Amino acid sequence: MNKPSFFILSEHGVAGASLAVNIASKISDYIVWICGENPLLANRISEAYGANCVIFGNRSFNLANLNELNILITKYIEKKDRYTMILSVLPELVLLHNLDRVYLFLLNLFKKIENGGFLIGLMIKQAQDIRDEILISRLFSDVFYLKSELNNQPEFRLISEAPINNKHVFKLRLNGYVIEMEEGFVKYLKDISQA
Repeated sequence: MNKPSFFILSEHGVAGASLAVNIASKISDYIVWICGENPLLANRISEAYGANCVIFGNRSFNLANLNELNILITKYIEKKDRYTMILSVLPELVLLHNLDRVYLFLLNLFKKIENGGFLIGLMIKQAQDIRDEILISRLFSDVFYLKSELNNQPEFRLISEAPINNKHVFKLRLNGYVIEMEEGFVKYLKDISQA
């Protein structure tokens, strides 16, 4: 059975990466994070959740070589039964490679992890063409848009394309590096992790 996959389109900042790690930590115990963020920031986010997370920053592999990235991913997931792969390096990959190559890379990655793991893709809104955002998001089963509220508080709305427990919009709050989620969304993730 194919497992759900998650695509997050967020504004620039810590919240999108924090949401990805929060989701990953709720659905599995082992996380492999291929990040475009600064590795120090990625470590801070991971530590805030106490996640068992292996982080590969864009300085630990050659972004211009998708084969090298594929080998790196295979090495860390081939012996694991249950894991979550976070790809927050998608904007960089789209920038360096054409959409065709990134799309095919993701299709192959989905085949590789379909039985053992979950995949979370993260893109930054307006860091690439909207066409690229739409086509890549169509590969994922659950698509979320993370939007900040226009006030002085670190509050966000998570908008889901498909209903989750009859809701499309969830309120989130950033507390340090941790995204606090509504109970209905947390329940949805717990149900997924037990399936």
